[in-house]
Amino acid sequence: GVHTTKLGPFEITVVSDGALELPISFLLPKADKAEVDALLAKAGQDRSSVMAPLNVVLVKRGADTVMIDCGAGSGFVGTAGRMSAALEQAGIATDAVTSLVFTHAHPDHLWGVIDDLDEVRFGKAKHVIGAAEWDYWINPETAGKVPESFQAMAAGSLRRLKALEDRIERVKGGHKIADGISVIDTPGHTPGHQSILIEAGNDKLL
Repeated sequence: GVHTTKLGPFEITVVSDGALELPISFLLPKADKAEVDALLAKAGQDRSSVMAPLNVVLVKRGADTVMIDCGAGSGFVGTAGRMSAALEQAGIATDAVTSLVFTHAHPDHLWGVIDDLDEVRFGKAKHVIGAAEWDYWINPETAGKVPESFQAMAAGSLRRLKALEDRIERVKGGHKIADGISVIDTPGHTPGHQSILIEAGNDKLL
């Protein structure tokens, strides 16, 4: 579905790119399986995975439409890659996106940037990523340093960033994306993770 809210002059729209099916063993890698199973049974649940909604945010003000991340595309998991349909439902053309800012380069935030023909999906948008995040994922040695289960993911993110190399701007915290929209450094989830701050007078949304 599509959900829209307001923050001062900003229209903020959340659309769905589908969902990620996350195994319990992935979410709780160090937990005792028997203990987890007992807790789930006590809660009346019998599951081996969780469906996690995959949402994308668009912020519109005047002529600016800023997209925060762009979903997973069709090359990651079968339950994701619904972005094109979601944007159509929201009445937002890909060419209307003026800026596309990536919080980080994990597949569910980055891989939707290219289509099934490996063409850049948002051709008229200014693409923006944290400089530290770019440096980490663009390094060809990164894929060999992450755990084996993440190596294909790292290689896929590298391929997509390479496709953007001539058009993407690498920024640091405090960079202004558009009037009232800026990035702040929030490393931890990934080395160069950034968050997006929207400000309308005294009203703020992170």
